[in-house]
Amino acid sequence: MNSTAVFSGGQVLRFVHRVDGETLWDADDLDVYCGLGRGERMVALFEMEGYRAKVLPGGDGFDRPYVDETAISCVVRMERRDGRAVDVVVSACHSALAPIARYYASHVVNVVTASSICVAYPDSTFRRRGFFRPWAARTWNRVRAVEKYMSRGYQLVGFSKNVEASVEGTGSRHFYCPHQERSFADSGTLRLWYGETDDWSARSADDALLREVKWKWGGYCCTCCVKASGQAIMVIKRKLENAGAS
Repeated sequence: MNSTAVFSGGQVLRFVHRVDGETLWDADDLDVYCGLGRGERMVALFEMEGYRAKVLPGGDGFDRPYVDETAISCVVRMERRDGRAVDVVVSACHSALAPIARYYASHVVNVVTASSICVAYPDSTFRRRGFFRPWAARTWNRVRAVEKYMSRGYQLVGFSKNVEASVEGTGSRHFYCPHQERSFADSGTLRLWYGETDDWSARSADDALLREVKWKWGGYCCTCCVKASGQAIMVIKRKLENAGAS
């Protein structure tokens, strides 16, 4: 099956974090992301399943601090009589992944596509640890999800406490550094295929979708950057000393 829409949010995190015998939190709603211009078709599909739409223009009502609001065109809340709800999140650009790449913290940067399950920061996510994006680190008290996920056993911190970013003895930058360019198609993402795994046309479409969006969170230095900066200073110092000696 080929599709450019994806699932993300708390339901997907709950799905990837399931452990046999462990009781996880209840999640009665689902977030579906689609590209600009594809919202009406997605809404029509859910209406066929008995849902009714309530449009929230510009992301109003979708907890603006959760996501950089410039990444969202609109949100359509779909509700059914049995209490189930779906948020159809329409991206501000052609890619459904753009809002997800601008989430407030790393532990929710996960997607389920038509062919694969992707966890962008698996090492920390499966330890129930998340890193704030720089803007969210400054306004975390306005992000209601912080309290929600902390009550679920997650530790949310800034990248300055990012021990996962350290490469022992080298200080090399890698996938847990906020200054490293990332995508859902890079080797730092845990990616699991499902369905017809030998369907190469589906894999090719999935690859193209996951390469559409890249992100680099920036902000303050993490432990990785500090190590790398320290090494750079030592190199410059040695060069100056050598130049003085000659």
